[in-house]
Amino acid sequence: MDSDNESEETATVPQYQNVGKEVYAIRKAQLIHDYIPFGLKKKIVDDAVQIYLSVLPGITLKRNNRKGMMWKCAYEAFGMNNICKDPIILGKSFELNIKQMCHAQEIFYANLFAQGSLHEYPKKHYSATELLNDIGNAIGIEDIPFEYLEKVIQNVYMQNTLISRTAPRDVAISVLFWYSQRNMPKGPSKNRVKELTGIAETNITKTTIIIDCVVKNIENNCK
Repeated sequence: MDSDNESEETATVPQYQNVGKEVYAIRKAQLIHDYIPFGLKKKIVDDAVQIYLSVLPGITLKRNNRKGMMWKCAYEAFGMNNICKDPIILGKSFELNIKQMCHAQEIFYANLFAQGSLHEYPKKHYSATELLNDIGNAIGIEDIPFEYLEKVIQNVYMQNTLISRTAPRDVAISVLFWYSQRNMPKGPSKNRVKELTGIAETNITKTTIIIDCVVKNIENNCK
């Protein structure tokens, strides 16, 4: 699931001795154990656990809410380590739906507000360019030509005002799908991209048409 190039070992359960009734140590050990199935790097797990325990000190959540909070804290941990992650794709790897992700965010920020700590975790807004790597890996596009696609995205924003109303993740998904249709005979289908990313079919269709028109105009002007 994790697409960064870190060489760290995946998280393993530390051998706590004499944990006894130390509630914090027990909760920490359990959280580390619960993160193992998701295959995250040890540094991400350590940071996510620290975030979880600081945002929810002494608070026990029900199963789905707990998993949602684990997703949210992992997302924040990736950001702390300068790794851009698409939140919905990450949430799907935790087997969460959009409603569960939204609920987890509500719990996360409500607790931060109650603690007066909202400033510690400002909401992240990644650009379409920043999300190319994570989304590309998720939908199975290898050897992404980042410089070329960055220029395509820049040109689309400059030449079509409607695109500014489109979510950056939708732009990233659409430009990657557009590229795969042009250059990859066995690239992912529209239905597969929709399934993996959660993007609405109308959004990917509309945005891909805009991208194709802009690129063709540029190519024709260069002839």
